[in-house]
Amino acid sequence: MMLKELFQRFKWMIVLASCLSTLSAFAGISMLSMITDVIGALQSGKLEAAYSFGAFVLAVLVVMFAGVISQFILLRMSSISVYEIQKTLLQRILSTNYEKIERIGGHRIMATMQRDVSILARGLMLMPTFIYSSVTVFLCLAYMLYTSWQLFLFVVLAVSLIIVVAKTTLHYAMSHQSLLREYVDAFFANLQALTNGGKEINLNSNRRRHFYHLVMLPLFQSIQKKTVKSELLLVSAESFTGTLIFFLIGSIVYGAHYFLHGVAIEVVVAFVLVVLYMVDPLKNVVSIVADVNEVRVSLNKIEKLELSEAKDFLLPPNSDKAHKGHFNKITLNNICFRYRDCDLQDGYVFSIGPISAELKAGEIVFVTGGNGSGKSTFAKLLVGLYDLDSGSIHLDDKLVGTDLSLEQYKNNISVIFSDFFIFHQLLDNEGEPASDDAVISLLQLLKLDGKVSSKNGLLSSTDLSQGQRKRLALLQSSLCDASICVYDEWAAEQDPKFKDYFYNNLLPQLKELGKIIIIISHDEHYFHKADQILKFEEGLLVAS
Repeated sequence: MMLKELFQRFKWMIVLASCLSTLSAFAGISMLSMITDVIGALQSGKLEAAYSFGAFVLAVLVVMFAGVISQFILLRMSSISVYEIQKTLLQRILSTNYEKIERIGGHRIMATMQRDVSILARGLMLMPTFIYSSVTVFLCLAYMLYTSWQLFLFVVLAVSLIIVVAKTTLHYAMSHQSLLREYVDAFFANLQALTNGGKEINLNSNRRRHFYHLVMLPLFQSIQKKTVKSELLLVSAESFTGTLIFFLIGSIVYGAHYFLHGVAIEVVVAFVLVVLYMVDPLKNVVSIVADVNEVRVSLNKIEKLELSEAKDFLLPPNSDKAHKGHFNKITLNNICFRYRDCDLQDGYVFSIGPISAELKAGEIVFVTGGNGSGKSTFAKLLVGLYDLDSGSIHLDDKLVGTDLSLEQYKNNISVIFSDFFIFHQLLDNEGEPASDDAVISLLQLLKLDGKVSSKNGLLSSTDLSQGQRKRLALLQSSLCDASICVYDEWAAEQDPKFKDYFYNNLLPQLKELGKIIIIISHDEHYFHKADQILKFEEGLLVAS
């Protein structure tokens, strides 16, 4: 779909470049025809070449300049197309609901961005060569048909043999490339496991041995074997094409000698010259067809991701400002959610709800319950990362998703999840780089001023302990100045002194600012700080 839209957008550039390629190829064949005429004149002893030399030079210039201009137009179009594909794919990823991103898997998205996009880019950059070569081959065949249809039949038979051999070889190569692409997905999945599970792998020698011998080595071997097979088939196709060219020339010479006695020698010479002129374009076409197969595999992988369309990627500038700021409450009306694509053999699928609650501005709300009770899922529903299966969320009297868009609702929220991420670039509530004064003030408040500094809103480092990194995440959240603050097990890695400081000093300050503060926590010693406690069991709200 992306390539179709791009071709539609650049169709006139393609037409112009194709016309120039045709002109260049036509001039090249005219140049060969002039050479053939001169050879015939030499044979007859009636050489009067002076009259044609100017035309010959003109043909050479046309071949040179028309070809260069055509290549320039197509290269420019290809480079713009690569940029558009990268931009559109990134927009689609950023537009896709977080729940779907979870189901797709980060490793598949990473493999697509790193491998498939580069393959598409390489394929598009080959378009100029493909169009020019295809036009040249077609015109060469047309010229041979015009010169001698009998000798042309020998050429058609030989070219048909070349195409059959190349197509058969490429078919097998493509099947290996498709399987290789699946191995690449598995490689990125295990690479993610190597990164995220580094502590466990390093700690347990059995796990480390299993990961090395039974997971990664077989995968490396499979990738290596499939890569060798697919590349060997592609190289063989190219080699067969080059070798069969000589078979084609031999067919012309021997066919004219044994079967077509009436064909003049200059015609045979013309055919040989045209075939030699056609060798590189024909090899280019065969080679690029192999790359097109690889592009098709990558396009299929991108489409199978089922990412959202990018048409609603960006809101108009400042369109959400009127919907940020103070409000009185969030009302949850019988919200429900059921996980998809995770059915177990016993048929059990985790779900939460129906849940109804009212969260008021200036309240501290604790969310508690056992592991797997639905706390984090509830938080993802509340902040708009998961779509509701049923029920509704109201911000004051505005229905989220109808009176208030989901994006405008989410702009009022700041979250620190247990698996949080820290960006080096800090942003304020306007989406601009945060002022260093504001950052330094918060670093001092969070006891990090001796560990990290800021220059133009850029953190000097995030290489800290887990507890200190969570303080940086709190700094990042505070700069957004959101009205709804959700902290998932934020205090779990804090030392006792700073944990007490967080509950007794920082939270009351946020409460005084009229924010809704939602704390997912097991810290029962601080439950007395809550205005409301939501307790979950097996996806249900059992106490409020």
